[in-house]
Amino acid sequence: MVNMGKRNVAPTKEDQHHHVYSFSIDLKTPEAPFVFEESIGGGHAERGGAIWLSVNEIEAWGDWRNHLKCSGCSWAIENIEQGIFLKLSSEDLANKILSYSPFLAFIKSLFRKKAIKSV
Repeated sequence: MVNMGKRNVAPTKEDQHHHVYSFSIDLKTPEAPFVFEESIGGGHAERGGAIWLSVNEIEAWGDWRNHLKCSGCSWAIENIEQGIFLKLSSEDLANKILSYSPFLAFIKSLFRKKAIKSV
């Protein structure tokens, strides 16, 4: 599972210190690779949960756009909207999102710089 973004948005009405939203891609479940998680309170008394969705289930799930914004993944909204419109498979859309990830682009740039220096 690759975590695409995670952010604590506390204080909220649910918790003053710990209200974390997270968005991940889980390619081990290609039929439902989009993982939306919410953690409220943290620790043993934590509230929240996680859901694995396919591209076809995302729109019906509800406020996924807000979840992505709270996770720090606003950049993925347009990719998912295009994937829904183009009727991409869940696996194809997951790979597209992975390729657009700002974090992965940063990692790739580090490897390119390292490769250039070693030449």
